[in-house]
Amino acid sequence: MANVSMHVQADFGPLTAAMATLSNGEIVKAIRAGVDGAARDARRETMVAMAADMGIPQSRFRDATPLVQGSSAATLTATWRVSKLRIGIANVAGASISKGSGLSASVHRLNPGKSTALRLPKAFQVKANGGSFIAVRKGSARKPIKAIYGEHPATSLAQPGPVQELWKRTATRSLSERLGTAVQAALDNRR
Repeated sequence: MANVSMHVQADFGPLTAAMATLSNGEIVKAIRAGVDGAARDARRETMVAMAADMGIPQSRFRDATPLVQGSSAATLTATWRVSKLRIGIANVAGASISKGSGLSASVHRLNPGKSTALRLPKAFQVKANGGSFIAVRKGSARKPIKAIYGEHPATSLAQPGPVQELWKRTATRSLSERLGTAVQAALDNRR
């Protein structure tokens, strides 16, 4: 077994001298701008991946993915909450319904080996009030038919896989870029 060590020597004198000219409020403001921008960038790229993962256009789940809530001076944390939204299986790419064979749907996930196929021979399409959905009969109870839905946007982001990895990777990359830019802009405004 070998011991590996590394010695790093750096001169941070010019940086600390430049940062000393900024007040605490200006530093916090610059960090907030970097964090908020990185979260917005990560959201934008992740929504494209989520749409590809679920097989639906972004416009279908825009309501479930509100804008990023900016950070505050106390927390320096930007938040983005993805909620559940019912998306009919008919809106998913690869879904088809026919009178003789019912519903045939396949979801091609970005995560290798996680694609799924759904076959429901007794599924049928219900058209009412200007809309339509795919349903299947479940007994003879008060509400005997149940609608069939695709994946929720929250599920797509919560599952470990390419969408979640893209979110983390984009946020990290964008934070390093935007933080440096925001601090430099604060230093330039100070001069």
